[in-house]
Amino acid sequence: MADVIQVLEDEAEEGVVRLMDGSNATDNNADGYFDDVKLDDDPFFSDDSSSSPVSDGHACKAVLYATVSSGSSIRVWDLLILIPCLFFLLFLLVRVGHARQKLRNTNSPVCNHIFSLSLN
Repeated sequence: MADVIQVLEDEAEEGVVRLMDGSNATDNNADGYFDDVKLDDDPFFSDDSSSSPVSDGHACKAVLYATVSSGSSIRVWDLLILIPCLFFLLFLLVRVGHARQKLRNTNSPVCNHIFSLSLN
């Protein structure tokens, strides 16, 4: 881990020097940075569940990767996010008439101007 941090610090210093010199390379891998970093050794990116911070049997992973049915590509987590968003959208659609009526009845020139800009 210390090697990765050292490589990141060196890369940041080199990037600042290149920016100050005006010789910033257009290719992100021009200096071979990604050749030196080994992500396979990092337990976060490892396929080995014993070294992973969250095991495969953990409830958090189960919610993230569980599908609605065996042949479906819809995940439970997607539905948990989608349903409240749909309720909020429905609320906005129901209340839009009331909000437009209140904006129409206001006597403030600023509100009238914003209302007219939003309609066009």
